[in-house]
Amino acid sequence: MPLWDNNNLDDQPVWSAAADFRGGMNTTVLPHVLTDNQYAKGINTTLLKTGRIRTRGGMVANGVMASPATVQGMAYYETGPGTEEVLVVNDNELKVWNNSSFTAVPGYTLTGRVSAFQAQRHALFFSDTAAMYYDGTTVRAINHATIPVVLVTGSGYVVGDLLTLTGGTPEIDAVARVATIGASGEVLTVDWGTGATRGRGYTAAPSGYTGGSGTLATFTYALTTPPAGNIATWHTERVFLAGVAADRDTLYVSDILELDRFPTLSTVTIGSDGEAITGIHSWDNFSLLVFKANSTYTVSTDPRAEVVDWAVSKISSTVGSVSHWATMQVGADVWWLSRDGVQSVRRMIQETQREISGSVSVQVQSYIDDVNWAQVHKASMGYFDNKLFLSFASGTSTDNNTLLVFDTYHQVWSSEWTGPNVSLMVRSKFRNEQRLHFGTDDGLIRTYVDSSEVDTDELAATTDIPTELWFRSFSFGEPVSPKSLLNIELEFTDSTATLDLSLSAEGTPFETVAAGLASSVALLLLPFDLPASLSDGGHYRRAYNLLKYRQVSEAQPKVTAAAGRVSLRALVMSAFIEPMRIDY
Repeated sequence: MPLWDNNNLDDQPVWSAAADFRGGMNTTVLPHVLTDNQYAKGINTTLLKTGRIRTRGGMVANGVMASPATVQGMAYYETGPGTEEVLVVNDNELKVWNNSSFTAVPGYTLTGRVSAFQAQRHALFFSDTAAMYYDGTTVRAINHATIPVVLVTGSGYVVGDLLTLTGGTPEIDAVARVATIGASGEVLTVDWGTGATRGRGYTAAPSGYTGGSGTLATFTYALTTPPAGNIATWHTERVFLAGVAADRDTLYVSDILELDRFPTLSTVTIGSDGEAITGIHSWDNFSLLVFKANSTYTVSTDPRAEVVDWAVSKISSTVGSVSHWATMQVGADVWWLSRDGVQSVRRMIQETQREISGSVSVQVQSYIDDVNWAQVHKASMGYFDNKLFLSFASGTSTDNNTLLVFDTYHQVWSSEWTGPNVSLMVRSKFRNEQRLHFGTDDGLIRTYVDSSEVDTDELAATTDIPTELWFRSFSFGEPVSPKSLLNIELEFTDSTATLDLSLSAEGTPFETVAAGLASSVALLLLPFDLPASLSDGGHYRRAYNLLKYRQVSEAQPKVTAAAGRVSLRALVMSAFIEPMRIDY
């Protein structure tokens, strides 16, 4: 066949480099069309601000947890110095981590996944059957007494008499007020007027009362509780609640500064399609984001207006949210997982307008395509150290077996982290030091420790963190002609791992070209044998001969390490351009 021979007397090699990795991970397009600083895949890697790529830190288990099971809820709770706790709902029990050990809190009776968050000086838990709160010591039901109904009017009472309800062992007693009386001081009605309180945290309905000027009046008593729904948040000093089975498109709203009072008229119907609300999130100022499966709304919750007068605005008729727990504030933006990938809502130039941006997960669309949509309601998000974490079930898994990381500093997806399956995430600030805690599907709580090179379980058993880095495919700016590979040079900084290097030609399976490669020079300790190399503590370069490799049109390198820290600064490949085949 004809050949176009461009050989000269002195062929010069051509070079192609990845001088940094700030372009992030892109699994969507083919490796040979990635930009110079993008890579095809990173497993258990993290991007540094300098553009260097490194093995992630470890997930270190926090103490021994009795009866580990899937984590159902997490919240950080703080009421002042000395009261800093991570609250974990695990195996239908509430457990408290005080930064040194776990303690079970008796009295928790909710089941299933819950919305958990702090409101005022309480931590609130909303399930699809009931609601409870934690005050730093005790767990109680969220409830209050209703106005007592008069059975026997008695006599001798005066308007304004305060009746302290007894029984039911509440945290705070209810006190009712005599509102109207008859000619002989009979109690006709009572109310919650001046000096009264509805009480809080009853274990049973009140059964009697003390106080008042008269005698012989008797009443019947009852308790009221919030509607049962597990989609809830704290916003503008109110509880907002959804997920109620009987009113799936309705948003329930508590009174201001009230944890347990949801007036009958304090509801907002979202949309007119009858679709269930799938998530809510507190945004900026008075704006509350409300999601359905296929639409997104904002509710202007101005406390100066009545609830019935709040404006509801639809900002998308096609994009919604698939999980209440997969929504996260990222700077001034809010990100969430939708059927179309990860979305963000951004403020437009005019304050009263909102828009939906395009999916921000285009670079990792292959992962989104593999989501197990039957289990996506379990998906969750977390944010820490300029990283957004997205956990979800993929393939046929029923647990969140995929954890993707978005680097908000470089604005790119950076890695997939393997290891423990992450159910939920929460950020703490013990002693003003921010940390990220992962609730994993084995029931443990693990803290992200950037300096650790291993994952641990509750008994401190360690698991090495494997690292994989799939680079872009190198065609040396010449997509047609075959190339004879010359060499590859890797530049490491602060690396400890032993690596394997492999190559893929034109998308074929990877072939190992070098195994057991050191990524650093060990420190010399006396005594030692000569010859020996001294480490200068700086960059460490390793070059490997590729002349024995067959001719290729493009080559994709990959490095893997079973353990230790990979810390890569740059990669350079060289080759000779060979004659192009013009007819074959």
